Amino acid sequence: MIQRSRSDLLEHNPLRSWPIRVLGLLLLAQTAALVGVSLVSSARINWRQIVGSRTLPPQALDVFVLGGMFIPCAVLALAAAVGLLAGLRIGWLLAMLAQAILLGGCLWLYVSEGPAFIYPLMLSSIVIVLYLNSRDVRVAFHLQPLSEPMETTSEI
Repeated sequence: MIQRSRSDLLEHNPLRSWPIRVLGLLLLAQTAALVGVSLVSSARINWRQIVGSRTLPPQALDVFVLGGMFIPCAVLALAAAVGLLAGLRIGWLLAMLAQAILLGGCLWLYVSEGPAFIYPLMLSSIVIVLYLNSRDVRVAFHLQPLSEPMETTSEI
């Protein structure tokens, strides 16, 4: 069995690792940006005029599409930030899932409309993905090996 000293455990504790804190703050900032973009896009619509009409204008449909894509990503990013800051391994998976969905949605928006606000979102997603795959972040969550090597004896 592998014996670890108290200093080794404190050194590799995700709660005490500054890369995990930075990543959590980046995810929280991305959550705020996603919610902000959704709120700003919905504030540009005159909803009183739309409620009285029988058809849904394309601007209102765009708001529903943006909200339907960005709000779940924001919830995933928030859950990932909380998970990472709490030292849970599932936080890493949620962060990668949120970034994959966000990058896919931004690419879809880029091809269909190309609004200017997707460029900072794409850049932040790429930075977060690269940071999630950095050595410091991976080491912070790998506290012990999955299995110990088995000793084999060869008897002939």
